[in-house]
Amino acid sequence: MITQKHFSLAFILAACWVSAAFGDPSVDGLSRSPWAERLPDGPMKVVFLAPYGAQQDSFELMQRFDIDGTVVTMAAYDTQGYLNGLRNVGHYWPELWPTAEEVRENVRQAIAGDWDAVVMSWIPTWSNYPEDVRQAIVEKVAAGRTLMIGELNAALTGDIAAMGLKLEETAIAANRFAFPDSDQGGFLSHPAATGAHGAAGRVYRCGKGYVVHFHVPNYAGHGYLLSDSPRQSDFEYAAGRAGWFLRRTARPGARLGVTRTLLAEGFIMVYLEDQPALRDGNVQVTVHRCDTYEKVLDASRKTEPGKRVTVPLPQLPGGEYQAEVRVTDRDGSSVDWDAIRFTVTGRVSLTAIVPDKQDVNPGEKVSCRLEVKGDTANLQTVVRWYDHWDRLLLSGVPQPFSEEIAITAPAGSLSVLNHLEVTLRSDRGPEAVARLELLMPDNVPPTDFYMLYWKQIVWKESSPGSWRRRLLWDMLRRRGAADAWSNCKATVREVRDAALSHLRTVPYTVSFHKVAIDKEGKDPLLGEEFLANMEKNIRKTAAAMRPYNPLAHTLGDENYVTNKLEGRFADSPRAWAAFREFLRGMYPDLEALNAQWETDFATWDTVRFDNEGQMLPSMDNPSAWVDYRMFVTHHFVDAHRRMRRALREGDPGVSVGWDGATQFSSYNGQDWWELCRDMELVNTYQNNFVPDSRYPFWIFNGEAMDSFGHDASLRGLWMNKADRDFGGRYIPWFILLNGWNSTWWWEATFLHPGNGPLRWDMTLTPIAGEMVAAVKEIKGGPGTLMAHARKAPSRVAVHYSATNYHASTIESGVADYLGHLGGGTGFWMASELAGRGSYPEIRKDMLELWGGITPKGHYAAASANFYLLFNDMGFQPCTIARQEIEADALATSEIRVLVLPFVVSLSDLEVKKIREFMGRGGILIADYRCGLRDEHGRLREKPALDDVFGIKRESLEVRRGRGMFTANYELTSAQFQSVFHDPVAIDSAESFAYHDDGTPGYLINYALGGKALYLNTDLYSYIDLRSHGAERNVRKLLTAFLTVRDHLIMFPPFQIKLRPGHVAGRVEVTRFADGDTRYYGVLPAFDVDDKTPRPVTLPFPEGGHVYDVRARKYMGVSGPIADTLHPGQPEMYAVLPYKVAGLSIDATRDARRDEKVEIRVAVAATTDNVGPHAVHLEVSLPDGRKPEYLAQTLYLPEGEAVYTFVPALNSPAGQWSVSAVEAVSGEQATVGFDVH
Repeated sequence: MITQKHFSLAFILAACWVSAAFGDPSVDGLSRSPWAERLPDGPMKVVFLAPYGAQQDSFELMQRFDIDGTVVTMAAYDTQGYLNGLRNVGHYWPELWPTAEEVRENVRQAIAGDWDAVVMSWIPTWSNYPEDVRQAIVEKVAAGRTLMIGELNAALTGDIAAMGLKLEETAIAANRFAFPDSDQGGFLSHPAATGAHGAAGRVYRCGKGYVVHFHVPNYAGHGYLLSDSPRQSDFEYAAGRAGWFLRRTARPGARLGVTRTLLAEGFIMVYLEDQPALRDGNVQVTVHRCDTYEKVLDASRKTEPGKRVTVPLPQLPGGEYQAEVRVTDRDGSSVDWDAIRFTVTGRVSLTAIVPDKQDVNPGEKVSCRLEVKGDTANLQTVVRWYDHWDRLLLSGVPQPFSEEIAITAPAGSLSVLNHLEVTLRSDRGPEAVARLELLMPDNVPPTDFYMLYWKQIVWKESSPGSWRRRLLWDMLRRRGAADAWSNCKATVREVRDAALSHLRTVPYTVSFHKVAIDKEGKDPLLGEEFLANMEKNIRKTAAAMRPYNPLAHTLGDENYVTNKLEGRFADSPRAWAAFREFLRGMYPDLEALNAQWETDFATWDTVRFDNEGQMLPSMDNPSAWVDYRMFVTHHFVDAHRRMRRALREGDPGVSVGWDGATQFSSYNGQDWWELCRDMELVNTYQNNFVPDSRYPFWIFNGEAMDSFGHDASLRGLWMNKADRDFGGRYIPWFILLNGWNSTWWWEATFLHPGNGPLRWDMTLTPIAGEMVAAVKEIKGGPGTLMAHARKAPSRVAVHYSATNYHASTIESGVADYLGHLGGGTGFWMASELAGRGSYPEIRKDMLELWGGITPKGHYAAASANFYLLFNDMGFQPCTIARQEIEADALATSEIRVLVLPFVVSLSDLEVKKIREFMGRGGILIADYRCGLRDEHGRLREKPALDDVFGIKRESLEVRRGRGMFTANYELTSAQFQSVFHDPVAIDSAESFAYHDDGTPGYLINYALGGKALYLNTDLYSYIDLRSHGAERNVRKLLTAFLTVRDHLIMFPPFQIKLRPGHVAGRVEVTRFADGDTRYYGVLPAFDVDDKTPRPVTLPFPEGGHVYDVRARKYMGVSGPIADTLHPGQPEMYAVLPYKVAGLSIDATRDARRDEKVEIRVAVAATTDNVGPHAVHLEVSLPDGRKPEYLAQTLYLPEGEAVYTFVPALNSPAGQWSVSAVEAVSGEQATVGFDVH
């Protein structure tokens, strides 16, 4: 039985998938219904005024209708929300957003033009537009134009009345595209249509024109014309409706083509208007299932004006259907369109398919129970299996009906989501059909480099599983630069929604953002009940999401202990008990604690303080405060490790870590060595790793993560605050060439002119466009090469410890926020730094605790300059932690040079291990104030390493003042401005520099069998010198120390030289190896004044063949190779022990659908011992299209490999081909084969 019903906008959560016409596999992404691609009277001229993100609706309409649109965007969405006005808001790159004045001018120009209709969202409200704009719109409406607006408010009606006009409600002779509660038909004014979700519509005459109140339920950030839904059928219906009423009111003189569409007696009946334009025209009727949008009928009939066109329906299984009608004239122009919904009731209904398992592997048996209502006598069961690309992988022969069925999961699926379709058939045809989702977790899209997009917090769709957003993600993914959602909700629904778009997820499973130590209601670190419940919940969550194969789980974004009082100090019995337990593990007894702290606690139970200030009786001995900070860090780290264990209990083997982390205060709880160990996900912001003179003092974070988290399976950087001109194309390559493997983009869940990856018209925003191009290039081969390579060991290590970070706080007075550090001498000459930029609620505390401290420097500023200096010298420094040194890493690693940048604090065990390191011929470099404090921050009676440096101190103070540092060493001279130096005299060292006051510097000492350099100055000016191109002599000075006098036998620097012979500098070189193949990343700085290309010579080692990987060009036999470096343009080179001679590809000439096709690829070379390579493969169908899901970059460990795939049963027959491109040389090959 077939019954017609009115359209309902109720949002039904149902399985959503797309089936292309007549069951062909999807190739070109999600489809759009072409309602009216050409109108007989030319395109409608429409001005669209709406919030930026909502203008996707304008784009979608213009994809489906003949519209000459002028889109004016405004009120762009950000996490700050929508402002009810014309102004854009955002976080980054404001030069990409139009200002409010620019928006106003754009609106004026658009309204001044020739248009048929203006379409306006309900935000910004009418009153937010300038008065002259409002007046111009009303005047043109009165003259015969149309205003279609989401809110008919008092301001608008007042403006209309003020011009002597009035609104007269009218009908528009339509009976179609119903709103939710309108059984009478469509967009009628009597009664007004208003649905449960707020959809409404009224039409008014206003002078000679129309005012249309057209409101559909949407969050203002996402849409204003089209009702959203998980189902494509609903979205296409909404598009047809909006386009039809826009046409009907904007062109009121155009005659109707369809007077009525209905379903009766098994026929779709279309009643046509009696008008000449319909003579020799065409009526097209397509029928889709509402749940899947599978097309079940596509029929055409010639038009007869004034007559009825009838199209018989085939036997359809029970379910809801949507019939779409398009009427065209003899020229193919769309005269009219319509749509109806109807329900088919079969002889039986298949209410559920209940499987014995949800996730399966190919070849595994799946048993299902069919729940059926109705008489099943003489029914047959037909089973089909599709992957989520609509590739038919199994088509069973009809079997007598049984409530229990068994299916063997087929091979060849290319998606995690798979669809088992069961059809019950009688003699007359299909009676019922249902689909079941089954999961194949291993079928994730293969890639070695990931592009992730934030999807959390800002996600405010009106329904789960938005089709509008699936169109967005489809657009990003098909460009080759979308692999996963990051920070999405940790729910099965969310990971399923990602799988619908062929994406993986990094769920935001827990959070330790701004956590407290032990404050009720603040999710405290010491709250055992809170932590135990969290463990229990995420264990279940991980198990539930496991079949969807998340890329990783994040334990939180920007995790840190708050610097408000509840994160600085906890005065509770539980907190003191935990602190005492921690101290018992640190000190052998209470007597040792009292000696260190200079206290007189009688018993362990009396160890407590009334406030944080009591822990800091003197900055000479802040031991209690430092120990308390390490106690907080201990519990902060432990909480992360506990949650990681719980997640991996729920999903064994899953990657777990954190993202967006930054150590920016002593209060935040970070210790990178402890936090990175054992974590599979390590992520921070790009300005914490990428050298950029705008944020110079953050990079120790990324450098530490790079060294301590080198075994993490997912390492990446958020793109926030990337350089406007170079960030998009530079940072992805910086990530890759440092051995990381993922780029992360914030704010991808809505459209924005700068902060979003997509504009309103689905084109890429400027920075995202460059980023996507870079990522796509990386995915084409370089990413795969680097995924199998390992960073060459570094002989230079830069010291890091959390305790020394706390010592920097004590020495600088910068306790609240590292971002307040400055590089100029004026900053360091301030009387005090406490409280700078602090939030008002903590500024007073910061001043009380840290006020009065004369700034002496900071590890973050010092280390940044040293990292850049060593990069410019051609070295590749790593970071070594206090814990590693104490565990004897200086003896077991290949480190030859240890750098101590503002390392004021060293443990006794570190000092011992450093002395042993020197005894083995090690090299030690320090700037100033080195080793003055112990691991608790207490000033030592005797500095720890002064004898190693060969110096004597006049005092433990520091001399501060603007002055020049002048050095001469081994024919190298350097002079630069400094602020700090120690009052030292020469003991056994030799001095090669001096300050303006005569204090010696650049002190070289040979001690304990090694060599030490005590600069006795800061290098805070190096970053500035570097950006201006004036750093060469400083670089030469340090290079001379390492290489000239002793002809150091060490891992040689890769010194890129300018053609005249000087070292180029301002460029970082990274080195990797995979067997005998070497890779070099060359990263010219972009944060420099001189951005002219530089001809250089690259000193590749002898005995190989050099390739420019990005250009896929042979450079010649290795040795000095000439090339040109462009600032901000990374390069990648490969040195192979042979020359690539060619590429071969072979396949079986005849292949059957549903059988495996093997593609053999091999690299030819001038040797039989071919090493690792990568090739990018693309499969072409007989019509030339290249399905994204059959493309792959293949790793060839010994120069050859086999790629396999299974053509689906519904794949096109004919001549297929596979093309391959080798990633290093660019050699290409193609093979063709027939699919039957």
